[in-house]
Order: sequence, then C-alpha cells, then structure tokens
Amino acid sequence: GTTSVGDFMEEPVLNKKPKPIYANKNRKKLQEMCEKEGLPTKSSDSFQDLKDRHEAFINLWNAETDSINPRSARQLVEEIMSREQQRRKEQLFGSGQTDHV
Repeated sequence: GTTSVGDFMEEPVLNKKPKPIYANKNRKKLQEMCEKEGLPTKSSDSFQDLKDRHEAFINLWNAETDSINPRSARQLVEEIMSREQQRRKEQLFGSGQTDHV
C-alpha cells in the first residue's frame, strides 16, 4: 500500500539520522527540513528557532534509537514542542530576571 506522511509519523524510531550542517542553509531550507520531519513551522519562526527545533529533534531521535521501546516521530515532535512552550513560558514569566521594567 501507499504510505502517507501520517504513517511514518507513527513508526517507532529505529535508524539514526545524520546531523545536518546548518551553516549553509537558509531559513526556507530549514523550514523544509522541519516540515519533512513533521515539525510544525510558523512564518514567525526565526532561522534560530527552526535550527534549534530541528537540532533538538535530531538529537532526541538519535537518542531514541538506543531505547528498548523507541517512541514514534509524532511523540518526539510533541515532546519538542512542549519543551519549546515551556522554555517560552520561562522566558516570559519564570526566569526571575527583570529585563522589561
């Protein structure tokens, strides 16, 4: 049968992914790389946002390949996005630093 993007997202993580070189990529290319992995992207995401997100995904993915019960790509994406939201909240409210007075 044919596999859709949704199907590969449910497969457990098995093979390591090579770490890309980000220096030679532009924002559009990074956005495509994120989308290929099923990572959400917004027009407001900066190059750095996309790089961090993609890098976190690759690191998590490669760590997951050593797991006895590897999670699916979808689960990894969910974890990365929830970490990002957590980090944003901390930057906004909980860092204890008062940059904006």
